[in-house]
Amino acid sequence: MARGNKMISSVVHSRFTFCARFFRPPEGHISRIILPIILFGLATSAIYSQTPESEEKLQAGDLPEVIRVQLTDTTQIALEPRSRFNDSSEPKLTHALALYAKERRWNLPPILTPNKAIKPQPASPKNYMLHLAAYPSLPDAFFYNVLLGGYLNETRGFLHLNRRQLGDDRTEGRGDYSVDEIRGRGSYQYHELSEITLDAGLNLKDLEWLPSTVGNPNFQKELQFFRSDLNWKQQISDQSHSTLTLNAELFRMTHVGESKPTDEGADLRFNYDMVFPLPFQNPFHIGNHVDLNPVHLGADVEYFSATDERLERDIWGTIFRVYIRDSFTTFGPFVLGLGAEGVSFRERDDVDGDKTRLQFNPYFAATTNFGKKWTVHLQGQRATHRSKLSALYFNTDYISLNPFLRPEKMWKGRALLKYHLNKRFEVNVAGFAKRIKDLVVLERFALDVPELTWIPTNIDASVYGGQLDIVLQIANRLDAQLQYTHEFHEPEVGKQIAYRPKDLIDIKIVHYVPGVYRVELGGEFRGARHVNAETDETLESYFLLRPKVNKTIVDHIDVFVSGTFAIGEYALLQGYELSQSNVDFGIELRF
Repeated sequence: MARGNKMISSVVHSRFTFCARFFRPPEGHISRIILPIILFGLATSAIYSQTPESEEKLQAGDLPEVIRVQLTDTTQIALEPRSRFNDSSEPKLTHALALYAKERRWNLPPILTPNKAIKPQPASPKNYMLHLAAYPSLPDAFFYNVLLGGYLNETRGFLHLNRRQLGDDRTEGRGDYSVDEIRGRGSYQYHELSEITLDAGLNLKDLEWLPSTVGNPNFQKELQFFRSDLNWKQQISDQSHSTLTLNAELFRMTHVGESKPTDEGADLRFNYDMVFPLPFQNPFHIGNHVDLNPVHLGADVEYFSATDERLERDIWGTIFRVYIRDSFTTFGPFVLGLGAEGVSFRERDDVDGDKTRLQFNPYFAATTNFGKKWTVHLQGQRATHRSKLSALYFNTDYISLNPFLRPEKMWKGRALLKYHLNKRFEVNVAGFAKRIKDLVVLERFALDVPELTWIPTNIDASVYGGQLDIVLQIANRLDAQLQYTHEFHEPEVGKQIAYRPKDLIDIKIVHYVPGVYRVELGGEFRGARHVNAETDETLESYFLLRPKVNKTIVDHIDVFVSGTFAIGEYALLQGYELSQSNVDFGIELRF
């Protein structure tokens, strides 16, 4: 800071403070597992702003010799619902571009997004937190959540326990249903941008399936799922860093009462990603200006195996890929994304045996602004994707193992037009098209098994359509969001894609008054779903309303009332109806 006659107008210190937010997921699916995500970090900033000339200016000599910058911990905790069974080709809208460490915003066009109305005013920072919720749900259900988190110096972590117990009335006569989860995470930050994190969890599920013939007792299955993640972020230099990720999933399904009762699966994934700056001379810049674009160079290795003991079959496979990606190249008014990956994967089936295939996947994207309110984004790529065991078999009920499931290969494109007005209103309109080989869909199990069950299988299909996304801040602390998607399906075999609705609407309205109450109103509409690919038989469309009112009665104690109310045929699969109306009430403790 220069002294003498130089002056500055003011110094504004911006401080991040401790923030803990909790959400309990909707009850729209009896098998949803509450998955908490906890983010810990340190943040500090100081910004300088100018005052109007009419205001009195301060001399530099009037400022203290030392300006103190305070470091405080920033913590955000969110309990999120897991998603229903779906495939990776579901359209997604890009609301923001993720910035890694040392990636500069000057390569991006300015994009404004609406303010969020949920702005709680937390207490002073502390090095621990506790959240406890235990409550009944009508009809015939009980839930509890315990979340303990904290930090000590550079070490942070949390422990989460969760249980969902549903009775016969809640499962529409299918018997008891229970899900138990224990999960823990610990991290150690040994450098400003270097950290190692270990996350592990065990999930247990017991459920009863409908019998294939009337009068037989319900068929029971027990599922165990173990997951572990190791993430190591290492700063290499001021402008480069690397990330090493190891992910392991172990899955086991026990068929109670059978002589060969077990199906098993293993999913192991390794990724190494390095980010380094690449000097780029923009031909549209005047002079010798050079941008340093962060480029990602990395490799993935995936290994999976599965054993189906009932049908005496097993399989193993691998996927190898190397890639290079750059999402911040400027070319005139455009920000370009360029990338390519080479993929080698092994496939096996009962007819053709083993096959190893090679595939080249290019990627291109372009983003630009028109004026201050309009943004256009174009994207096209080829992708190879294999769903994880947890998404296929644990997060979805009444699904049997298919060890010969092949990875999806697709060409896809998207065009997005975004309109943003100040920070209170945003509209996104997108069109998309996908040509998918080996799309993962559900199919009724054709073999003579004692339970009514489905199996994931592969088909070739085209999916295209449009999506409308609106985010609106109606008033102070009052947010509204709406998303509508319409799809057209063209499978190569059959007339439609089973259990994939063509119309989807999601609505959410939130009003929050800090320290007093919080009101949420969520809505979910799903159009009619065909039960198979050949006939016109469908499950009817439904609309699910999810209200919740949370009231603070004293410090650290909230009471709430919530529920789910369905209009239409609310069913997961044919023959597996869900409870039409549920009411939850309970107490939440936060310390």
